Amino acid sequence: MKAPFFTVLIDTYNYGEFIEEAVSSVLAQEFPPEEREILVVDDGSTDDTRQRLQKYKGEILYFTKAEWRALLREIQNWLQMHGANPNSSDMSAYLTQWVKSQERNGFALRRPVEVLPPSA
Repeated sequence: MKAPFFTVLIDTYNYGEFIEEAVSSVLAQEFPPEEREILVVDDGSTDDTRQRLQKYKGEILYFTKAEWRALLREIQNWLQMHGANPNSSDMSAYLTQWVKSQERNGFALRRPVEVLPPSA
């Protein structure tokens, strides 16, 4: 039996003082890194959220809200091109197809990438 895989989405805006605890709590779970991914979506924080996340490079995927919206639009466009009905019970099957199509093109959310550019 294949081990489960899960994604944790942490949405943040000026929660620098809490963000490390949120990420650390996910990392403390008993799932190996290859069985989970952590996505942090920042809605334009002006505090030290981004700097605090630097220490998690390679363990999280960091997106600005604009980057996240662009990714969601890309997924939505692909789904529409392939006839997916957002109200369909088959939506997870369509999303799985999208992920596989992206993996064939060299993109996968789980790939190890540097997602936090150096802080300015």
